Amino acid sequence: MPLHGYVDRISRSLVLGWAVNTDHRGGQVWVSVHVNGVHRGTCFTQHRRPGVPLPSGATAPENCEFRFEFDPPLSAFDEHHVEVSEIWSGEALPNGKRFLPRPLPGERKDDWTPVILTSTGRTATTVLMHEFARHPDMVVADRYPYEIKQIAYYSAAFRTLVADADRERSTHPDLMLAPETRQFIGSNPYNDPGLFTMATPEKLLQDHYELTVPSAYAGLFSDLIGKFYATLARSQGKAKASIFCEKGDIDEAARRGARLFFGTVREIVLFRDPRDLLCSAMAFWHLPAEEALTVLRSGLSRLAQIIRHAGADTLVMRYEDLLLDPAASRLAIANFIGLDQPLLAAEATGALFDKHGTAGNPAASIGRWKRDLAPELIAACDAAFGSFMRDFNYPPGNTARWPAPGVGASPVRNAGDLIVAEGRPAVAAFLADFAGEGEDGQTSTPLLALTFGRDQSGTFCLRQGWSVPEDGYVWSAANETSLSLPAIRQSGAWRLYIVGDPFTRAMTLPVQRVIVALNGLELGTASVRDSCVIEVPVPTAAAQVVSLTLRLPDAARPADVEGGDDTRKLGFALRRIILCRVAARDLAATQSARFAPAGENPPAGENPGNMAASGTSLSAGNHPA
Repeated sequence: MPLHGYVDRISRSLVLGWAVNTDHRGGQVWVSVHVNGVHRGTCFTQHRRPGVPLPSGATAPENCEFRFEFDPPLSAFDEHHVEVSEIWSGEALPNGKRFLPRPLPGERKDDWTPVILTSTGRTATTVLMHEFARHPDMVVADRYPYEIKQIAYYSAAFRTLVADADRERSTHPDLMLAPETRQFIGSNPYNDPGLFTMATPEKLLQDHYELTVPSAYAGLFSDLIGKFYATLARSQGKAKASIFCEKGDIDEAARRGARLFFGTVREIVLFRDPRDLLCSAMAFWHLPAEEALTVLRSGLSRLAQIIRHAGADTLVMRYEDLLLDPAASRLAIANFIGLDQPLLAAEATGALFDKHGTAGNPAASIGRWKRDLAPELIAACDAAFGSFMRDFNYPPGNTARWPAPGVGASPVRNAGDLIVAEGRPAVAAFLADFAGEGEDGQTSTPLLALTFGRDQSGTFCLRQGWSVPEDGYVWSAANETSLSLPAIRQSGAWRLYIVGDPFTRAMTLPVQRVIVALNGLELGTASVRDSCVIEVPVPTAAAQVVSLTLRLPDAARPADVEGGDDTRKLGFALRRIILCRVAARDLAATQSARFAPAGENPPAGENPGNMAASGTSLSAGNHPA
């Protein structure tokens, strides 16, 4: 193919370059971005870059520039191999391969080992912190409710300070000393590849910002955190202690930051029956049920992902075991941390629970949902958290046990139904297949991935029936919407995956029907309650021009459903569309492996880390925000 172009920049936030296909009218080129061998997204040449000369002597079309933004940016705590190529041929563009190194740990000046308690909150982390503070070999910032998080703060600072320059949304050199911005500092405005040519070769400044600066910050922050706890250790009479403990965050930056700064980490992940968690959240934070459900869906989905990928440095424990079996649970924790003396639980737990609990006593906090939740809210919990509850052996509210999956059961419930995976963790697991986690790589190859939202790659495909794009998604605004997708230029079997969130409310609008048509041919219906991936077979007739239609008969106005002044007719928030080529001989196996029927266990081989209680981790049901 007569492909010409050049990649000017590959960073953790942006891929920038130009390309021309001289056989294509207008020279338009679709570009794929792969990270660590996995497809991360697609863009095409649509931005102006006038005056680019071609080898023939002609001038490239003005709209020959492409830009791909990583949203969110690639992790500042990991290494990344990035490749930029034309989507159909797989041909890499000149200068289109780049290795972004992992920051090197800074020089350690002490021997501290952090213990991090990770949870959604309301899972007895305050009780454990109180007990840790009383142990002679552990140092805790001993101020109730133990929310002094040095690692989270310095991890956030690290992520910001080593990020690429962003003069529009972060620090601008003309304003960084202005009085109105004196309380704020962001990314270094000079960490810009366009300025690296000041040094010869420019790799010198590239290495300075990608290796020297991050390593120095990692060492500095490790040292500052260590000195903070050394000061506390002396004041607490624990001068020989080498273990400190903090409540953690489910945000990835804090968890990766702890490991970068200190190397050796002990992470304890606590989880709880979501229905009891809902009761506690409503009582402690004074949240209405609908708001509490929304908050917990987001937190539990992330927690499920953490447990699913837990390693040897992580202990996973149930709240119920922590309270009802204090001796065994404390012994497991002490052995995991490496403490010579056991933790003392009995006396500390009762007094602190009186101060921090909402159920009267520890035993009453377990199973309280049976007393505190109305039947309709119990049903809403079963729908929202069913996967999480099943995976961790919490029985449903409306039956004695979860139904066993039938042998050979089909994920298609009714004739004409499309295959669907629901729940944020299920969506995250699906997308993780394209991010290198569990990808079989032999039968399914993503070639086109569009993201929808403000200034994102798929926005230009939108046609009729859409609202104004927002950050990361675009809402439908009619009962019927349409998009135009690029022509498929390769033979084979194809599948289209639609990722998004239906407009639902647990008790007033529980489900949205999404009817999908390609080139006017109706292919099926997906009835969805939660964040989802909808799989759509692509007919052979749709190979040249793909017109995608989503019909939404249950679309409703938020003002009518929940009050307020939003009168848009919302049905589905579109986030991504992924086009995959699937080997025909393995289509059935691919479908059954990727989309298991409700109630089916995960594929063998998942390692949920060290479990102090029975149960495995896969996914938790979620509701769109």
